[in-house]
Amino acid sequence: MGDVRVRFAPSPTGYLHVGGARTALYNWLFARHHGGKFLLRIEDTDVKRSTPEMTDNILKSLEWLGLTWDEELVYQSQRLEIYREVAKELVNKGLAYYCYTPEGESECIEVAPEEAEGKKVAIKFRVPKSERIEFTDLIRGHIVFEGKDIKDFVIMKSDGYPTYQLAVVVDDHSMGITHVIRGEDHIPNTPKQILIYRAMGWELPQFAHLPMILGPDKKKLSKRHGAVSVLEYRRQGYLSEALFNFLALLGWSPGEDREIVPKDEMISLFDIKKVGKRAAVFDMQKLNWINSVYIRMKTDDELLELLRPFFSEVGVTDDEAIRKLIPLYKERARTLRDFVELSRYFFEDVTEYDEKGVKKHFKRPLEVASRLETCLSELEKLENWTAQDIEGVVRGVAESLDVSAAKLIHPIRLSITGMTFGPGLFELMEALGKETVLNRLRRAIEWLKMRGAQDTPE
Repeated sequence: MGDVRVRFAPSPTGYLHVGGARTALYNWLFARHHGGKFLLRIEDTDVKRSTPEMTDNILKSLEWLGLTWDEELVYQSQRLEIYREVAKELVNKGLAYYCYTPEGESECIEVAPEEAEGKKVAIKFRVPKSERIEFTDLIRGHIVFEGKDIKDFVIMKSDGYPTYQLAVVVDDHSMGITHVIRGEDHIPNTPKQILIYRAMGWELPQFAHLPMILGPDKKKLSKRHGAVSVLEYRRQGYLSEALFNFLALLGWSPGEDREIVPKDEMISLFDIKKVGKRAAVFDMQKLNWINSVYIRMKTDDELLELLRPFFSEVGVTDDEAIRKLIPLYKERARTLRDFVELSRYFFEDVTEYDEKGVKKHFKRPLEVASRLETCLSELEKLENWTAQDIEGVVRGVAESLDVSAAKLIHPIRLSITGMTFGPGLFELMEALGKETVLNRLRRAIEWLKMRGAQDTPE
């Protein structure tokens, strides 16, 4: 394969979502696999809807995913004269024509070039009705369109701005694009663009149209199922390399049922011809699992760097406090934000207990309070507040009361965290500190006694 040049060409009329991100990612992988160039073009000719904020979002999203582009960024809005010149050339060749829509009418009327002066005219491409347009899609194989089925189409609007069909061809040609990799929704655009290439005598790129991404319900991806801004995933605590890995698998497989593939290895394995034709399904559970794997692959120091902004949101800025939590939740967290959510009882007091936990573990409140009081008195005597010593006390109390250790472990966890799940209880108690644990046990005992008194008939 010769020098490969591909591009990602988003329109800054909205945030970069997962569909666009996957398109960019496949272009990037294709370029890197073949030692080619990955170019970026901002298609901002829709002046009413394009905004600098959306452009900024797109650039930051690509940078966060590690999809670095080669060469200078291209803005279509800076190339208007080029499109106008090409459109006029097509008119001069008799392959396009001026037209305008009279006031009150819906049909566009063709006018001679000399009659176009002073009128607000558009330019339409004249489709040769007897022509057959065919191309070989790298993913879908041979595709054929008949000219008689395609209407003449606008290439230059009456406001002097090009349509997508013209601008994309002019830009792809001038940028030397060899492969156009984009979503399958662009298949109907391809024959129109091929006609423009032919009309200008330009060499055609190769085309590859990617399958759609659907939600778990097999319908168009919605916000509920993951169609949110790429940067929203960063805000939610996903790692860029995990989202990269997940997006790469939406339509392509490295083989051998592998799910976790490092980026360097992905570059060497990527083959556009192995991208499937069928729609890919966005599976949030799979993304969460992949993210949890990448979290576990991080060192504690790396996680500390990543976790700082999330803990800062809740006022926790002490590195040592955060570092203490990492080993407790590293195996459980699916996202970086989970570290904060799962450990809230470290930096917020416990003011209520999980309802299901109360029904299960505080079922007989006075009986549970009595057991916890016995445990509390023994824990108060403990000089070495280590997980090992704490475990010894709790299991010793359980034995002395002739109950299973679970009869103490679950009520203690609920008392000191308000939750029914979490890391190992004894490691958790050590990390919380003696004073905090004892105070929370005292409060839970009082709550249980009040609850028991309310439940006891007079």
